[in-house]
Amino acid sequence: MAGRLAKEIHQSKPFALLEEEAALNLARTFEVVQQKLSEALKPHQLTPTQYNILRILRGAGSVG
Repeated sequence: MAGRLAKEIHQSKPFALLEEEAALNLARTFEVVQQKLSEALKPHQLTPTQYNILRILRGAGSVG
């Protein structure tokens, strides 16, 4: 899979560091997952941030 990101972003020279390529791959993957999540939440009129808050509240349980 090495070089796949470079091809997708039309980068002509190799990455200077493997860590740089890995970080960019993680950032790109995060964006893809966020986009899919946004699409899944759209019919429920929720944003990813709102969904995350609901998850936090559910995990907190009842107070008192």
